[in-house]
Amino acid sequence: MKKALKYPLLFLAIVLFSCLLLLLSGMVPQSALKTHMAQSLDQLALEGTSYGVLFSGHPRSTLDNYSEFRILTHSYYMDAPKSPNAIFSNPGWEPDDFDVKTLFGDAHAAVLADAPSNLTYTRYWMGFRAVVRPLMAVMNYMDMRQLIQWSFVLLVGAVTLQLFKKTSSFWIAMG
Repeated sequence: MKKALKYPLLFLAIVLFSCLLLLLSGMVPQSALKTHMAQSLDQLALEGTSYGVLFSGHPRSTLDNYSEFRILTHSYYMDAPKSPNAIFSNPGWEPDDFDVKTLFGDAHAAVLADAPSNLTYTRYWMGFRAVVRPLMAVMNYMDMRQLIQWSFVLLVGAVTLQLFKKTSSFWIAMG
């Protein structure tokens, strides 16, 4: 009987912990996000929706800035003090007359005008908001990209070092 309850209770604990993380990140004051959100949208506007990192237009070196826009807007509009239900309803924003060419400029104007959210997306938990929203209080999205990049570089270095310690072989660790 104890084993039968163990996994459902573990699942429930994980769900409750995840909801708590979303609620805590939703408590970040909206005023702390506004400047960094505007800076992020300005940069996305310069890059466009399909920015080529290595080669312009090449599908394997293109950033999906439309998805980045969604991440930013859903994180920005998760204002838990105003609406605690925001952690479940996933409020966001998009222009009434959707045009991909003016999307980032329209969103920038909406952020500066304190426009309310005009859409929700309830089919997905959007757990990224637990990380993106607090980070947006202290940095813009381009700085977050750098943070992610250097985190991966450090992780790869740590794994390589661990492999070298375990195998005492430079070539196995580098492989």
